Amino acid sequence: MAWIWLEAALPLGIIAGMLCVMGNAQYFIHKAYHGR
Repeated sequence: MAWIWLEAALPLGIIAGMLCVMGNAQYFIHKAYHGR
């Protein structure tokens, strides 16, 4: 039963991680662009 839960949670974790990375990158680019 545990592997089913893990298999269901893994894609959500990957998506959440990608969103977090993209958000940080967008914030960093925005800050660098307007920070000069």
